[in-house]
Amino acid sequence: MKKIFAILLALCLLLSVVPVLAEDFSGLWHVVLAEVDLGSFQLNEDGTVHANLVGTGEVDGEWSAEGETVTISLEGEALDFAWDGTMLFSPELMFPVIREEGRVPNEIISAYFSGEEYELPEGMTKEDVETVGKNFQAEYQRLMAEKAAIDAAASAAAGNTVDIIAENHYVIESYNGYRAVWLAKVINMSQNPVYIRNGGLQVKDAEGNVVGTATYLSNRGSYYLEPGEITFVSMEADIPENIEVTCEHSLEVSPDPYRKDFALTAADSDFTVGEGDYATSWMQTTVTNQSENPATPQVIFCLEDAEGTPWLVEETSLYRHELTPGSSMIMKQNLDDRFVKMLKEKGIEITTIEAYAWCEIED
Repeated sequence: MKKIFAILLALCLLLSVVPVLAEDFSGLWHVVLAEVDLGSFQLNEDGTVHANLVGTGEVDGEWSAEGETVTISLEGEALDFAWDGTMLFSPELMFPVIREEGRVPNEIISAYFSGEEYELPEGMTKEDVETVGKNFQAEYQRLMAEKAAIDAAASAAAGNTVDIIAENHYVIESYNGYRAVWLAKVINMSQNPVYIRNGGLQVKDAEGNVVGTATYLSNRGSYYLEPGEITFVSMEADIPENIEVTCEHSLEVSPDPYRKDFALTAADSDFTVGEGDYATSWMQTTVTNQSENPATPQVIFCLEDAEGTPWLVEETSLYRHELTPGSSMIMKQNLDDRFVKMLKEKGIEITTIEAYAWCEIED
């Protein structure tokens, strides 16, 4: 027995001096989200990489590994990926990079979402593809909402924020089910201009389960806010049923404007919530171009109750048409019948309309 223990001890000592082999990261890696293949990285042993990614196409670059970190450089931009034993992950990319190919190619999922014909992957039914597509959409929206929250937190940490004056959320019937709506009136209370880049929304049920997400602003006023300026924003997310929900939102605010704008005059704003099945409900405001150049007006409307709670945020624009200097026109927007129906069912009385107009400055 002592001899056996001596052999085991010698084996343990031998293993303790054998160096642990580093992970070999060379080879083919796939970018996969919820079983959908979004492209690949071919990491060659000579330190070169060939990538073929959705939205980018084929591009070459370099890669290196140090410990459990893999750095991939493409077109002068480097991303660090952490290896956790099962996948490579970068917070910048946010999609898992794994050895196995995705179950469904991106081309098929794209055709599925666009309603085009597609060839079924081997061993899969149409129902399988639909399930993968729905799971992919839900996971993509979750990741984008998470990224928006991260960006918003970083923006807030840098001192780039807007203050919410009033906000609201509710569930409303939509054309294909139900939709959660979050909307807010915000103001720039800082001493410098800010730019609202984007937003994210997570809708949760009573148990805290995420039932819907949004990764962009639905309706919004001017993105560019000078100190003291006010705007309205909203986000919407489809949900499976008409339930009580809570909404967790984030707004990404930056000091660097993508595009600036200037205010136009909006006056004599009014609204009518029609009575009866065939009545028309609408909002309107008179926009005047007080500048010295032709301007394309954009307008944001907000309907509020007596407590100042916003219930509708909706934008409209002249698009490619312009107002000549000194001229005015009435900008009008009809209300959706489902919104009017919701107001009556909830017993909400709209008492106030706010409207702001602006024109973006072309670079």
